[in-house]
Amino acid sequence: MDSSRSLISQSCWPFQCSYKYTYNDLPILFFLHPNKISAENHTHKKIYFQGLAIYTGVYSRENLLQLVLGPFGLSLNAAVTWSVIIGGYYLSLYVVVAHLIVQVLSAPLYLFDASSVGFLFVGPSIGGFVSPVTMGLISEPVIRFCIRKNNGVYEPEYRLLLCPIGLLMVVGFIPGGHVAQNYSSVYLGAFLHALGLFGITFVLCPDA
Repeated sequence: MDSSRSLISQSCWPFQCSYKYTYNDLPILFFLHPNKISAENHTHKKIYFQGLAIYTGVYSRENLLQLVLGPFGLSLNAAVTWSVIIGGYYLSLYVVVAHLIVQVLSAPLYLFDASSVGFLFVGPSIGGFVSPVTMGLISEPVIRFCIRKNNGVYEPEYRLLLCPIGLLMVVGFIPGGHVAQNYSSVYLGAFLHALGLFGITFVLCPDA
């Protein structure tokens, strides 16, 4: 048990989790969170201790079985299935790369400890943070330009125009794998990892 605790404490898993939620998920939530609340879903604000109650009332009268089976029914739609497969693939790719980097840098020839691996995640952290900020800044101007060109008519497909920037993910991850295979510069590997995270956000955000 002590050896297991020691191994977990020396690993970079806690760092990876905090890195992911801080630099990738939170900026996405900031830029994509709706700024309007439906009137029918509006409830009176509760005090702190009321929010801690185990039971706080009924929030929906929909059939429970229907709610459970609903996602499976939606998967019969080809567009939904495509979105789930593509989004899941890129998200799993991001997670796999993050875990493999730790294994590569911890083994010979690098033999980095947990803190050294953590420092090398600074570059990817910057890439993961800058990408949703960049997308938030350039997405609306591009969409407004397309609306003007389309005589004031908005089309949801306008948000897909930024997806080609996601090709930077290929430019980052494939050479990054070559760097890891040949034990090349760790700084180049960190830069390519950051470039890959920058590109992958432009694939995931429009789908979100």
